[in-house]
Amino acid sequence: MGEILDFIISEFFKDYGYRQKDIEKAKVFETILASKGATRKRLYLELQVRPNNVSSAVQDLIDDGLVFEDVVLKNSKQGRPRIKLAVQVNKLLVIGLWVETCSLIGGLVNMEGEVIQKQEIELSGDVDNEGFSRAVNKIIVGLKQTVEPKQELLGIGFSLPGVINKIKKIWIFNSRFPNVENLSFEKIESKYGVPTRMYPKLEAVFSSYILKKKKDFCNVSTFMLHWGYGIGGAYCYNGEVMHSNYGSSCEIGHLKLAEQNNKKCCCGDYDCIETVAAGWALKPLLFKEFGDLGNDDFKFAEKIENLNLLGNENIQNAIKALAAGLNTTFRIFYPERLIVYGPFFKNDGIKNYFTEEVMKNVPFHIRNYLKIVFLDEDFSKYSPLGCTNEFFDSKLKELLISAL
Repeated sequence: MGEILDFIISEFFKDYGYRQKDIEKAKVFETILASKGATRKRLYLELQVRPNNVSSAVQDLIDDGLVFEDVVLKNSKQGRPRIKLAVQVNKLLVIGLWVETCSLIGGLVNMEGEVIQKQEIELSGDVDNEGFSRAVNKIIVGLKQTVEPKQELLGIGFSLPGVINKIKKIWIFNSRFPNVENLSFEKIESKYGVPTRMYPKLEAVFSSYILKKKKDFCNVSTFMLHWGYGIGGAYCYNGEVMHSNYGSSCEIGHLKLAEQNNKKCCCGDYDCIETVAAGWALKPLLFKEFGDLGNDDFKFAEKIENLNLLGNENIQNAIKALAAGLNTTFRIFYPERLIVYGPFFKNDGIKNYFTEEVMKNVPFHIRNYLKIVFLDEDFSKYSPLGCTNEFFDSKLKELLISAL
């Protein structure tokens, strides 16, 4: 079972003045998807929709191929048998491609957010545009071959670290694979005959995380910081993540340091925060004291969990640079909550020192209400949702309009 996508097409229809029958059809679909075994009777009782309207919406959904009649529930009393309804979750599919550590991963994702087919190619850190493109095409071809005739492939979505141009579909640069730069994905759409979309990874992950926990983000402004091999940020207000068509909205790792050391960053510029605080910059400096910590974020987190990293001056300087960058960021967005995650925060000493430095650096008038939340969960599960959900959302806005 995947992370069930929480579609709210009915709310969209309501907000934009769609017909009542369209709203009812969308509500019926959403309830069947969420309930795992709704009956027609349960639908009209729960939704307070007239039985005839429920039956009409259900038949419409069956005709669309979105819903099927599953198990007949036994009824001890006389009368018609109750038929369990279920969504054809594999009817609509999207190919998602995303980067985790040093691997390109591709998944065939269904309407429940479940990855039903998966392929992974490990890449070397010095892979170039040609090598990355070969991996992309190999995964797409392999996944596309698994799509059955009765299924519909809606598109291909990319969730990539670093900076992208959404309009021209160009991956401009990233920290993980520095030799991959200005890589165009424009021809993929015509090559495979389906739409493509590109998303900055952290914005996609944050959007998916919010989708699963919407109530926690109502009327709240939140900044999310990731600290790992690279450094990135994303901002949302009232559950809506701020997006940019060019670059990404919160490139905190590429804010400039106050002290100019003439250190070149993977972005091609000099003296970005990443040059003293990103994993790619720190790991060589930590090697003498702690040995090889590797390039895998998950293994890195395990290795540093119990190390005394705060005795290392480079770590102290990294945290101070991050806190200074957040000071600038907070004066622009003024979030009420800071969510942080990444392998460095697996270490309690780093957590505590980071909290102290941030609270010292943020504007004094927000210190009383600012909440810092450390998340210790596997965010890789949100990558396939982040680069595929918009395809499902768009298609369902077409299919859930009533045929009558």
